[in-house]
Amino acid sequence: GCTGLIEIAIPASVSEVFAFVFNNCDTLKTMLFAGSNTYITTLIWDTEETAEDLTLTESGRNMLGPHEQVVVYGLSANSNGDTHHEADDTICEMSPRYYAEQFGYTFYATDVFEDVRQGKYYTIPVAWAYGRGVTNGKDATHFAPGDTCTRGQVVRFLWNAMGQPEPTLTECPFEDVLEGKYYYEAVLWALETGVTAGKDDFHFAPNESCTRGQVVTFIWNAMGKPEPTITDCPFVDVTPGKYYYTAMLWALENGITTGLDETHFGPNQTCTRAQVVTF
Repeated sequence: GCTGLIEIAIPASVSEVFAFVFNNCDTLKTMLFAGSNTYITTLIWDTEETAEDLTLTESGRNMLGPHEQVVVYGLSANSNGDTHHEADDTICEMSPRYYAEQFGYTFYATDVFEDVRQGKYYTIPVAWAYGRGVTNGKDATHFAPGDTCTRGQVVRFLWNAMGQPEPTLTECPFEDVLEGKYYYEAVLWALETGVTAGKDDFHFAPNESCTRGQVVTFIWNAMGKPEPTITDCPFVDVTPGKYYYTAMLWALENGITTGLDETHFGPNQTCTRAQVVTF
């Protein structure tokens, strides 16, 4: 019944999370299981059932809060599907991934990529981005979080995150965006919806590094240019009149970014892949 609980990390030292411990925590959205030996306990009321035919009841469905809302993160190794039963079959212990799959929670693995370590600011965003199909990484085992993100990559990430809407434009005005490139349809969508107008009328510069100012502007445009309610900018390197000024205020207000520090946003700094998926 903790109405202020929005996210929680369960450390590796926790071996068991008991049934109903997060029941009626209706604001809970994110749960991270850091360990590989944590089990979630679900009560099984029908003691006549055997472990082999076990039909999971409604008893544990809301243990982690509303199952249509909560996203569970954990290790992919913690997903063998094994269940551990007490002798009387009234208690069933499951790995977080198996529990999520059984009860309708969304589960994202946090250990897909070798170069994404646990506990980094981008660990959960990368898991979300991979799980949602926003990006597959640089290859099957590497995300390259510190690599610079290009303009082509950013609009492709955004297009993927929005569900890959089909653009109605059929001709691309940009000389440097060729049909068949991974970002082709994403660029058409971005142009059509006002996410970006390109570098000029004839160039998009898909391989050029994307700056932090550009990324927050792309996201702000994609969300329909919502008007921020804050008017005071805390960053000394962001001045009114810049193309990214309103977008930056909106991003700050909505927790999309807190800046590089309390007084600097770094609008002209290149944006890394880790920063982009976190935004």
